[in-house]
Amino acid sequence: MRITCREFLEKKKKQKKYKNCIVRMFDRDDYEHISFRLRENTDFDSFNNVFDQQIFDSCVSEYFIFNDENGITICLNGDVEL
Repeated sequence: MRITCREFLEKKKKQKKYKNCIVRMFDRDDYEHISFRLRENTDFDSFNNVFDQQIFDSCVSEYFIFNDENGITICLNGDVEL
């Protein structure tokens, strides 16, 4: 079963471990489209750009989560070309 980027991030933001982590979102061509801090009150509908909404609504094609000196970062690839 495939999950959208929005659904994936909604689940992550409810987990204490990912509070205030960095999210970097890429399209199918590995172009970084958006990056932001994931907070408990992050509202994905409030992102104004139409491309933001397209990438949130696309299915997750792959993701990587790593922890370094900057904290946890989620790199999320959406199955969309923007």
